[in-house]
Amino acid sequence: MRHLQIKHVTTYEYAETVTLLPHKLLLRPREGHDIRIELAELIISPAHQLQWQRDVYDNAMAQATFLEPSSQLSIGSRVLIHHYDDQPLDFVVADYAVLFPSANYAN
Repeated sequence: MRHLQIKHVTTYEYAETVTLLPHKLLLRPREGHDIRIELAELIISPAHQLQWQRDVYDNAMAQATFLEPSSQLSIGSRVLIHHYDDQPLDFVVADYAVLFPSANYAN
């Protein structure tokens, strides 16, 4: 089992104060037989309300609705997970995909 931490911060700065529309945030992995979420936190500015939902693929989505205009938007996420997959890169690659251009970067 591996313990992994995923951090992500996005910051936007605007030349003047703007009214922010609602944002849908997909910032946490989907839990399954090989992944368990130990901690998930969001740090968002300006003042906001969060509503959590699940999409049709069972992904956790947060919709942030902002309560005040701002000249900056900052969205930070930190997730700690337990990953139980012993061989995370052991997967089948279709024959037609073996020679995609990205395969050449390994050489």
